[in-house]
Amino acid sequence: FIAFRDIVMVNFTANSIPIEAGIFTSLPVILGVFCFVLLIVLVKKKMNAAVIAAISITTILGMVLGDIELPSKIISFPSGISSSVLQVDYTGILDKEFIPMLYIIFLLVNIDTSGAIVGLSYKGDVDCRNNRTGLKKTMIADSRSVIIAPLLGTTTPGAYLDSMTGISAGGRTGLTSLTVGVLFIAGLIFTPLIMIIPPY
Repeated sequence: FIAFRDIVMVNFTANSIPIEAGIFTSLPVILGVFCFVLLIVLVKKKMNAAVIAAISITTILGMVLGDIELPSKIISFPSGISSSVLQVDYTGILDKEFIPMLYIIFLLVNIDTSGAIVGLSYKGDVDCRNNRTGLKKTMIADSRSVIIAPLLGTTTPGAYLDSMTGISAGGRTGLTSLTVGVLFIAGLIFTPLIMIIPPY
């Protein structure tokens, strides 16, 4: 549903109940559907970099068709981390209204992580039911990352089913995650280039 909105296949307005259809012949809709179909084809052909290839091809096609403009510069160094690191708002943390919310978030994260770990273990041919030590270590690592990430000013990480992409491509160790992390840090330098990738 979010993807449909991002490619303007549907619109959310105050008067639409619940939504109204977008213009299906518009370039974002056509390129969004093209990207999705291309992704399915590449995945079926067992191409390891199917997602990156589909995004890159669709972005280049968007440039050729005049929907995307090249950035004025390709490299831009981050201005610093002072605006995000340790910028935490503690007001209201001791209010009694906050406790039920905290409990709900704890349950959601716990259930979400547990389900993701079971799914990822299955994909990686690992039986996590009889490996309580490994499961405990994974849950502790996940919970620590959920606490540390907001302090560093980044979105909350965790065990996500998206990791199945890495497992399918052959990633079975922490080296895959470290490589992705390093590439994301390197990506900060190329922010202007990355920002031209359209929502579709």
